[in-house]
Amino acid sequence: VVGILSIVASVVLGILMRSIANKNTILLGLGFQILQLAWYGFGSQPWMMWAAGAVAAMSSITFPAISAILSRNADSDLQGELLLPHTNIRLAIFIYLTIIPYN
Repeated sequence: VVGILSIVASVVLGILMRSIANKNTILLGLGFQILQLAWYGFGSQPWMMWAAGAVAAMSSITFPAISAILSRNADSDLQGELLLPHTNIRLAIFIYLTIIPYN
């Protein structure tokens, strides 16, 4: 379910970037992320965890929107230098949230 919704969110991302602009798309994604984390925190039933996962799928628009705004504001010869730290931060967050808690 979450994977399918992530694909839908990726398709919707392009539409959102054109209609509400880059900054507002990032803010919308962060809003979904806040809602998802609050839902995980206060949810007490198994179905609530699945619903929070659906909201998490919609929050997946945040990082691609940030990458888009960074690449649009950088010179073409400096995009790699700018996007590399952004990608590394995302990877570090992924490792911190998925690998480290289980060790």
